[in-house]
Amino acid sequence: MVALLEAVGSQLGEVSQQVVRLSIVHALSVLLAQMDSPRPLPLHHTGQPILPAWRARRLSEYIELNIGRPLRMADLSSFVNLSPSHFSRAFKRTFRLSPHAYLMRRRVELASRLMIETTSSLSDIALQCGLCDQSHLGRLFRRHMGVTPAQWRRHQEPSRLHRKSEIIEPLSSAHNKLSAPCEHQRAP
Repeated sequence: MVALLEAVGSQLGEVSQQVVRLSIVHALSVLLAQMDSPRPLPLHHTGQPILPAWRARRLSEYIELNIGRPLRMADLSSFVNLSPSHFSRAFKRTFRLSPHAYLMRRRVELASRLMIETTSSLSDIALQCGLCDQSHLGRLFRRHMGVTPAQWRRHQEPSRLHRKSEIIEPLSSAHNKLSAPCEHQRAP
């Protein structure tokens, strides 16, 4: 930029240099103002706005990092620098769910993963997922999965034990398995 000014300055007189400098400063200020103002969102084939891929990715990451705490529409919309109403429409077009429905679905998915991977109580899992209590988890889980969390967890238990045994079996020898007494044979 400075080199451009010097090249122009050597070709023009003092008055012209001042005009060129003012023009360049004005052009830069216009460009900076445009960069700071939110750009219009790309449009869905229906003509409705959608979130650009980079914003959708940042928003998904933000939700995943903060899923354990209350997330309001105002928090999410300010995170991507949009008004709440504009954000809500663009979010729904992008993710095909309302922000609330998307958040609840992600919380149910997290709860189901925690029920498989941990032995935490359902009330602890509910709190880890950003829900207020076990009752809220139960209602939400039943709405999304068709069964209660306890029923779902019991149904998943055989596959969870099978996965754990796959991990443990290579570590234990066949001799140790055969020589260990069965649980009903152990003395109290």
